[in-house]
Amino acid sequence: MKEAPIVAYVLVGAVVAGLLASFGSKIPEMSRRDKQSACTALQPSPRNEKLGLLPVAAPELSAQGHDGNLYSLSQYRGRVVFLNFWADWCPPCIDELPHMQKVANELTGNGFVMLAVGSGTTWQNMTRKLKELFPGGTKMTLLLDPSSQEGEVGDLPRRYGTEKFPETFLIDKQGRVRYYFINKRDWSSGNAQQCLRSLIEE
Repeated sequence: MKEAPIVAYVLVGAVVAGLLASFGSKIPEMSRRDKQSACTALQPSPRNEKLGLLPVAAPELSAQGHDGNLYSLSQYRGRVVFLNFWADWCPPCIDELPHMQKVANELTGNGFVMLAVGSGTTWQNMTRKLKELFPGGTKMTLLLDPSSQEGEVGDLPRRYGTEKFPETFLIDKQGRVRYYFINKRDWSSGNAQQCLRSLIEE
C-alpha cells in the first residue's frame, strides 16, 4: 500500500523534470528572439539593393583616417563594426551624430568599433563640424572618402548601395552585414543599446 504514494511521487517528479528540461532547452532560443526583437524594433531593411538579402558578407572598405593612416574593414574582424555613411552637409546626419557619439563612448573598446565615413567634404569641414558638436573629441573612427565632389555621395558608400545619407550597417564579428538602416536612428535608445550589445555578446 505504501508503494502507491512513492510511485506517484516518482511520476510527478519525472513530469516536473521533463517540463523543466523542455523549458530549459527553449531558454537560449527565447533569449535569441528577445535580442533580435530589439534590433527589429529599430526597423532595419531586410534587403539592400546592392548587397541583396541580409545577412551577407560585408564588402571590403579602406579609407584614410585623420591621422593619415589607412583603415580597412577587415582589420576589425572579430569585433562588431558600426559602419555609418554620413556628410557634414546632411542635416539628418548631424541630428544622428550625438546618438552615435554616446554609443561610441560607451561601447568602443569592448569588442566594438564605430566607423564614420564622410563623403563629399574635406577634413577641414568635417573636423570643424565635429568640434562644434563634440568639443571634447570623439571615440568614433573618422574616415574620409575623397572620391566625391562637394555635396555628393562618394564611391565607398556606393559600394554598399548608399545613394543618400545617412545609412548604417551593423557588421558582426564574422564580417557579415547583419542589419541595414536607412536614414537616422536614435542609437542611444534602449532598443538600440540592447541590439548592439547582443551582437557584441555573440
